[in-house]
Amino acid sequence: MSLSSIGFIRSRLRTTATIGAAIAIATVGVVRAERLMPDVSKIFACSTGKACVTGKSTGTSTWGVYGTSTNADGVHGITDSPLNSGVAGFANSSSGGHGIYGYSVAGDGVHGQTYTTSGDSGVAGLSGGTSGSGYGVYGNSSNGPGVFGTSGVTGSAGVIGQAGSDSEAYGVEATSTGPQGPALFAFAQGSGTYIATFTNQTSGKGVSCIIDPHADLSCAGSITGGDDIKVERRSGTGQPVLAYASESATPTIEDLGVGQMHEGVAYVELPSDFSSVMSHRDAYYVFLTPMGESRGLYVSMQTAAGFQVRENERGRSNVEFQFRIVAVPNGERNVRLPAAPRTPVFANPRDLRN
Repeated sequence: MSLSSIGFIRSRLRTTATIGAAIAIATVGVVRAERLMPDVSKIFACSTGKACVTGKSTGTSTWGVYGTSTNADGVHGITDSPLNSGVAGFANSSSGGHGIYGYSVAGDGVHGQTYTTSGDSGVAGLSGGTSGSGYGVYGNSSNGPGVFGTSGVTGSAGVIGQAGSDSEAYGVEATSTGPQGPALFAFAQGSGTYIATFTNQTSGKGVSCIIDPHADLSCAGSITGGDDIKVERRSGTGQPVLAYASESATPTIEDLGVGQMHEGVAYVELPSDFSSVMSHRDAYYVFLTPMGESRGLYVSMQTAAGFQVRENERGRSNVEFQFRIVAVPNGERNVRLPAAPRTPVFANPRDLRN
């Protein structure tokens, strides 16, 4: 056998050994492949395992998956499953981290859009964990809105916040550190668009507060404040001034009118509109002011339909008089100075993030 033949045999043996080693390594599943530039178009199809494509990073400044595009989405995810997300992000660290983080120098950091009308959300945030703390959606901005929502569908809201059954849960929490910046800003662009609505759906009575297009506030419940109630009025010169609302120890409703005495006696029938809103289980009060000379006037009889006025000392004057009626509103409890409701003390929402 020649030396060249021996070299050929050794070469074949070396090549066979190398191929066998590669097959053995592939069988174990430790295959590593790196490309400086990926294929122009590559689809990884799979039906088992954790993911078709996985990116893992252990460096402090290295991304697990990085997507870039000059004209389309850097990372784009689509799902046909009604229970899953096109893109899902999870932060496993208990000390912080972002499930999904979006950053933009000109457009939206995170943009969500839905085409359905079945109540789906363009962006949905869910906060879980054993403590139940944290934000479903958290927005922070140093030069604009932290969270901005808009809707062009009738009956739909730009931003909806819903709190669970926890006694200190927030549907929407807004904080502002600016000297004049509002914590919560609502802008209605349509002439018939309501500025804000607040509804408690668990009461079964449709309890709500509404700020209508004219900025009129209507609440199904009582309005309680910690200071005097002030109303802005305009003076004769157009100067805006503040007027104070009167206060009472009991709930009251009032009406004013003018009566006429005839031979020292008069009967005043309660106006039907006022009578329909006053309580007929409680007494009402009548205050009289004569508009001329008389021996004095007094209420001689009082019924649910009206009251009778007579002149003192059996006078027989025909003087005109003014009257003021104070009654308890229908449906209200005639409770005197009830105890104020305890103001709930909620945890500082910022502390929930620590």
